[in-house]
Amino acid sequence: MKDLFGNNTNQEFETPKKLIGSFQIYRASYHYRLGTEKECCKNCKHICSGEYHGRWYHKCDLQGLSHSESSDIRLRNVCDNFSLVTKEGI
Repeated sequence: MKDLFGNNTNQEFETPKKLIGSFQIYRASYHYRLGTEKECCKNCKHICSGEYHGRWYHKCDLQGLSHSESSDIRLRNVCDNFSLVTKEGI
């Protein structure tokens, strides 16, 4: 193969590795997936929701809280650490 200046180059180029964030690692290791109607993140005790500029954002306490959209979770999904919220005193 020749470079821009006409010199022969026999260099092998490596493809760059994709960077994986800590939230993607968490989701992969705990099988973050689509849940059922009863078993989903909106019924989990680890859900943490908050409003910011008129929009609601949902986070998981086990995953870690940050101000990044990569840590947002979907309420219809579930992971292996699901714990159903129990109503006490009823």
